[in-house]
Amino acid sequence: KHWRMKGLAFVLLALAVVCVDAYLPGVAPTQYQKGDTVEIKVNKIDSVDTQLPYRYYDLPFCVPPDGVTDVAENLGEILVGDRIENTAFEVKALEDETCKVLCKQEYKPSEIG
Repeated sequence: KHWRMKGLAFVLLALAVVCVDAYLPGVAPTQYQKGDTVEIKVNKIDSVDTQLPYRYYDLPFCVPPDGVTDVAENLGEILVGDRIENTAFEVKALEDETCKVLCKQEYKPSEIG
């Protein structure tokens, strides 16, 4: 009987770990159906050269055609300094996609570093 209780406790603990692992505090889970649009977002970029982070689009990445908008989901993201923004990526749930060009840009040597 003592071993059964230990076994039951172990199983319950294992289930709790699995459940906790699948949930991020402050982020509501989203369920997608086939063909639903999956929004891809970006965050700030930290630098090894400076203490200050860069906004993602301060660097020469492809900007969304409708412009960049902040899409913070909760107050916690704002308080810790996250800069969640939209992207130009178009992704559909449960649909295979081959590689495609997001945008084409030309850079001057001074922009590449």
